[in-house]
Amino acid sequence: MRATLIVLVAVTAVGAGTIAGPLAFAMELQWPLSEPALNQSLRSGFIGGLVCASLWAVALYFIPRKYLWYGASAAVLTTWLLSFACNWWKIMTSLG
Repeated sequence: MRATLIVLVAVTAVGAGTIAGPLAFAMELQWPLSEPALNQSLRSGFIGGLVCASLWAVALYFIPRKYLWYGASAAVLTTWLLSFACNWWKIMTSLG
């Protein structure tokens, strides 16, 4: 069960990071995003999701079985928040 949950959380975390990237761009720059801006936001969110997913996979390996579902929820939520915040910060610093 632990291995299945780790794989599920990793896939979901990458998805959450990929979704958070364009949302951060759209929040500041409004829709529709240009193709380069959309590609950059998707790439940045995907990479953020991969980083967080790998860190959380290690953490879930060591979390006691009793708290696995709490850890899985925290993993997806923090991945989305961190990807969103990092993309938003990147936008704000690039605007000058």
